[in-house]
Amino acid sequence: PVSDIDIVVGKFLSAWSFLILGLLGTMLVPITIIILGELDFGLVFSGYIGTILLGGAYISLGLLISSLTSEQIIAFILTFFACLLTYLMGFQPILQFLGNFIGGIVAFFSLSQHFESFRMGIFDPRDIFFFASFTFLMLFLNIFSIRGKR
Repeated sequence: PVSDIDIVVGKFLSAWSFLILGLLGTMLVPITIIILGELDFGLVFSGYIGTILLGGAYISLGLLISSLTSEQIIAFILTFFACLLTYLMGFQPILQFLGNFIGGIVAFFSLSQHFESFRMGIFDPRDIFFFASFTFLMLFLNIFSIRGKR
């Protein structure tokens, strides 16, 4: 028999691998830029690493929501809005509206806020730790969600 952990990790790794393979297809753009001009390797590399980490976080969130619902369309809609919410939590007008204290807390949990350093070519260990922690937490909760249904 297959364990709950095997199911969750297998689904996550297959979806994450699919994302990474899709990103590999975009490598033609940096290669073309190398041929035609100059490329900032650090910026491109950090962008790819950040996108892979961000994608892993979104995938793990989607898997958790999927395990909590019995209908695929409901899981899709809830996942879409959950991902949108975690993205908009880092949107500056929203953070300014919430004020410094609450805005700071909301920004800390925003996936887009932690992606910003990668987008600028900066490898911040705090952001790597955040994405890893968020992903593992979602997968951990997913395992418990599946176990609770058995």
